[in-house]
Amino acid sequence: MRSNKKILHYVAPSDLSLGRANSVHVMKMCNAINNKQSIKLFALSSRDMKNLHEFYNSSSNFQIKTFNFLFKRFHGFYVSIAHLLHCFYKREIPDFIITRSPYTAIFWSHHKKLNILYEAHNNLTNLQARFFKIFCKRNKVKLIVISESLGKSFRDFIEQKIFNENILLRDASDLPSEKYKKKRFDKKKINIGYVGHLYPGKGFEIILEIARNINNDHFQFHVIGPYTKEQLNEAPENLTLYGYIPQKEIEEYLSIFDFALAPYQNFCNAGGKYNISNYMSPLKIFEYMAHKVPVISSDLPVIREFLENEINALMVDPTNISDWINAILRLANDRPLSKKISSRAFTELKKKYTWDKRAEEILKFV
Repeated sequence: MRSNKKILHYVAPSDLSLGRANSVHVMKMCNAINNKQSIKLFALSSRDMKNLHEFYNSSSNFQIKTFNFLFKRFHGFYVSIAHLLHCFYKREIPDFIITRSPYTAIFWSHHKKLNILYEAHNNLTNLQARFFKIFCKRNKVKLIVISESLGKSFRDFIEQKIFNENILLRDASDLPSEKYKKKRFDKKKINIGYVGHLYPGKGFEIILEIARNINNDHFQFHVIGPYTKEQLNEAPENLTLYGYIPQKEIEEYLSIFDFALAPYQNFCNAGGKYNISNYMSPLKIFEYMAHKVPVISSDLPVIREFLENEINALMVDPTNISDWINAILRLANDRPLSKKISSRAFTELKKKYTWDKRAEEILKFV
């Protein structure tokens, strides 16, 4: 049952018109929170979008206020200033703010009656860290981190009482709906999927090598995400590039993957900005788990925080092509193992990693 007593704002430096993972996260979180407590989202948009709820497959009709922003930098600072001006101009002061912008947390930390949750998905820049230490009111902001390793990187801030709590909440997924239609793939082949951007370090270069060196007659690779002309030209016949697919249609593809790959590298680029491989919580892995798709993942410390080899996934050396191929062949020839790891992954996701579960944890602090 939803409560409307408190005014909740979610402030995000995400460009909702682009449909990237950070925007999916923000929309899914607001959707889950709004099922229990009314919330209003403040974010960016570089172009007009008629129906963001439909675009992101959002079921609850929460309020969204977008600010036009065409620059490639300073998203966090801009949305924080825009939100601050909006609140004072409209006299719409919230009781509680959830934000992915450190500047929003800093600006509002001096408001006596307002509670703040700052959700960190990456390290602070040197400038942001300096701002936090100088201007943020001590013990005012609660911190959410998406991985244990990211939490450790904020240890100094916690020891200095800049944050009064450190909460670990990994990324999440919705459980599959019953409304989607399955895409028609060649059932005679084993269909192996990847969903996400193809930035350096995300693993597209690994998928290319796997596709080139595995038996073409038995395996078909499906890569969903924006690609370049060069990447398209590099793709062999057994690798299909689909480009960007809206979130509302992703289920149609996930449902027919026999296996899914998460080939993140030791240096994983996030849109040309920074390395995320040490503290990421890949949203798409949780979506694979939700659809009971067996996952073959890079064996990175941050992913070992929630995946365990031969228990809920197969974990391999990120750069060893032979290991990737052997893992695919192993799952193809050992259906009981494939079913075991996917069932275990689904059970764990349903218990701990749904958007609704995540919203429940956040609302404990409201």
